[in-house]
Amino acid sequence: MAKKDFSRINPTEKFFGAAHPEQEEQKEKTDEREQEEQVQKSSIASKKKKTNSDYLRLDIYDYKEYLTTMAGFKRTSVTKYIQSLIRADMQQNKDTFDKLKNI
Repeated sequence: MAKKDFSRINPTEKFFGAAHPEQEEQKEKTDEREQEEQVQKSSIASKKKKTNSDYLRLDIYDYKEYLTTMAGFKRTSVTKYIQSLIRADMQQNKDTFDKLKNI
């Protein structure tokens, strides 16, 4: 006896799908919501994605050992450690920066 291949057509869908059209409508609505969520996620991801022109090139090779050690001590990445140093400097020099910016 040959095996039946149900990979293309599921005969139970014909039987149960005809009896419950509400479920099909709910499934379609769910599929539409999922597609909308995927579009929103992809649009958010594309907005956050930075291009090469958004980055600055810094020559900090000579400070690599110090940065990795201190970032490890603070339990953060090197990038976040450097950003925290810049934030602290910004707070310390806020008045000077505002004056220079208005010139």
